Amino acid sequence: MNKIIPMGILSFVFVFSTFISVNAGPLIGFGSADSVTPKNIQNLVLVGFEAGLKSSLKTKYKKNLFEVDQDLGETPMGAVKSAHRLLSKGVQVLVGYPTSHEAFLVADVANKENIMIISASAGHSKLAKMGDNIYSVAESMDVAIKNKMKFMNEKFTGKKGLFVVNPKAVFSVNHVPFYEKYNGIAGYENTKFDLVNINEKLELSAEKIAELKKGVYHYIHYSTYAKEAKASLRQLYQNNIDIPVVASSSWDKSDVQFIGQYLF
Repeated sequence: MNKIIPMGILSFVFVFSTFISVNAGPLIGFGSADSVTPKNIQNLVLVGFEAGLKSSLKTKYKKNLFEVDQDLGETPMGAVKSAHRLLSKGVQVLVGYPTSHEAFLVADVANKENIMIISASAGHSKLAKMGDNIYSVAESMDVAIKNKMKFMNEKFTGKKGLFVVNPKAVFSVNHVPFYEKYNGIAGYENTKFDLVNINEKLELSAEKIAELKKGVYHYIHYSTYAKEAKASLRQLYQNNIDIPVVASSSWDKSDVQFIGQYLF
């Protein structure tokens, strides 16, 4: 279960900081990287953070209260680069880093520097065990999986699904033990699925494509980020496989639009 920091306490931390660090430069560092999610998704998180900060601090809000650093190089270690640049400017709290990929990397930086990180939406279960400096405002992976299993249990009663995992992505792999825990047990007995790993090219095997064409599976659930699903979704499109897709909680409307451009 994740350590959740209540937004009221979060606001208190920021308000208190304004009194103890006058003219000391930016107190809060908002960071992100487009390693696994595109810039437009990261910007939505930034807009929401700034709106929440303004609402909480009201007249105490100052534009120079926080510094923004978004690494847009699409590199695996972009979040670490962002965090180090923010720390070099003297920030006292790191926020943002909404994906589990980013949060994991920056958690190590935060522990080494003895500074707090508050992830906007990372739900990986191991973040709660990484130390007292590491927090998230997201629901835990266990809760997220329960909600999705409940949905699939009601929506696809008696039908078999295909559960797609990227074995090289920490967020995707973290789904597996929770799905195995709830798959087919009382309360979720109508939900049945087979687990399959996508390959190095992020594609499904020819065998799985053949089974999907034969109607062995009635829906697909992706535990991956949207960017990691585009290759296998293109396979479905090219093979005329029309099947419901259940996405992970990391997807939103703009992700669907993003993926659409790769299907043709």
